[in-house]
Amino acid sequence: IRDRYMGVNDEITNLKIQQEVDMEAIKKKNEELEQHNNELNKQLCELKDEKLNQQDQHQSLIKQVDEQEKEIKELIQQLEQQKHDLHHSCLLYTSPSPRDS
Repeated sequence: IRDRYMGVNDEITNLKIQQEVDMEAIKKKNEELEQHNNELNKQLCELKDEKLNQQDQHQSLIKQVDEQEKEIKELIQQLEQQKHDLHHSCLLYTSPSPRDS
């Protein structure tokens, strides 16, 4: 019985040692996963910032295009007015008549 008790005791001790080794491995893996998660979160934040910057740039470009479009329309109106003015202005030239001498 004593030998059997010692054998069971040794098995329990070995299981406890294995459990401690397994727990250390789990802790190490958990730390690695936590570090990887932090890195992914950092990358996600950087991507979100980049997206916001791109959206800001996009909005700025849209605003510039709108302003340029407005300027172009104004220039077209001015050109149309000038064209109209040139078309409707007419100089009548008459040569001097003999009576004017």
